[in-house]
Amino acid sequence: MNYVNNLNKKIYFFLMEYSYSELNTSQKYEKGIVKQFLKKFNLFKIEDSIFWAFMTVYTGVFFTCETLQSSNLIKSNHHDYNYTTGFAYNLLFVWLVTMFLIKEQDLASNVYNADTILYWLFANLGGVGFALLGEVPFLSTIIITKDWWKHLSPAAWVCITVIATIVIFIGYSELKYSCRDGRFKRSLLTILLVALSYTIILALLITGKAKDIHYHVHHAIFAGVLSLWFTDWKNKLVMIMNAILMGVVVEGINFFGINELYLFLTNGEVAISFRTSAVITFVFYFFILIIYVINKFF
Repeated sequence: MNYVNNLNKKIYFFLMEYSYSELNTSQKYEKGIVKQFLKKFNLFKIEDSIFWAFMTVYTGVFFTCETLQSSNLIKSNHHDYNYTTGFAYNLLFVWLVTMFLIKEQDLASNVYNADTILYWLFANLGGVGFALLGEVPFLSTIIITKDWWKHLSPAAWVCITVIATIVIFIGYSELKYSCRDGRFKRSLLTILLVALSYTIILALLITGKAKDIHYHVHHAIFAGVLSLWFTDWKNKLVMIMNAILMGVVVEGINFFGINELYLFLTNGEVAISFRTSAVITFVFYFFILIIYVINKFF
C-alpha cells in the first residue's frame, strides 16, 4: 500500500511539474514578436524591450476594441459617445494605466516574458470577448453596486459561476507556486497598496463632504487588480489569464474612458473649501515630517 501511495505521489508531482512548465518550456515562447525585433536591432536593453513589447500589445488591443466599438455589433448605449478627442485621450489613459500595471506585475524583469502570438491572441480575445458579452441580454444589466447579486437571473448566475470557477482554479495554482518561489508577499502587498489607494480616495471624499457616496466596481478596475496576481508565466494558464485580464482593462477604458477607474461615485459636486484642502495638506506633510525624523534620529 505504501508503494502505491508513493507511486501516486510521484505521478502527481510529475504532472504538476509538467503542467507548470519550468524554464525550458518558457524558452519556447521567450522570443515574442515586438520583443524579438527590438532585441535583434539592439534598440533597447532586454528589460526595456519587454516593456515596450507589451505596451505595443495593449495599444493593438485598444485599436481592436475601438474598431469593435465603432461597429454595429455594439449598441450605442453600451459605451460612451465615440468621438475623436475621446479616442485619442483614452489611448493616453490606456498607456498610463498599463504602464503602472506592467511595473507592479514586474513583467519586464523576467527575460522569459514575451509578447508571443498566444499572448497577443488572448489579450485581444479578452477585450473583444468582454465587450461582446455585454451584448448578451442577461449579462448586459449586471452592475456591481450595492446588493447587485439580488437582481441576477439564473442564466447570469451560471455564467458568473463558470467564469469565477476558472479564475479561482488558476488563481489557486498561482498561489501555490508564488509561495514556493517566494513571490506571495510581493503580489499580496501590491494588491493591498491598490486597496489602500482607494481607501485614501474614499477618505478624501468623506472629508470633502461629497454627496451620496456609493461604490461601482467597473470591470477595468476589477480586471486590473486581478492581473496583479497572475504574474508567474512559467505556467501557461497564468500567462493566458493575465492576457485576458489586461485585454479587459484596455476594453473598459476604450469604451468608457477614465470613468472606469472611479470606484466610488457621488451625486452632485461639492466645492472643496480652503479649510478642507489646508487640513489635508497639513496631514500629508506632517506624515512626511515624521518619516524625516525617523530617518534622522532613529
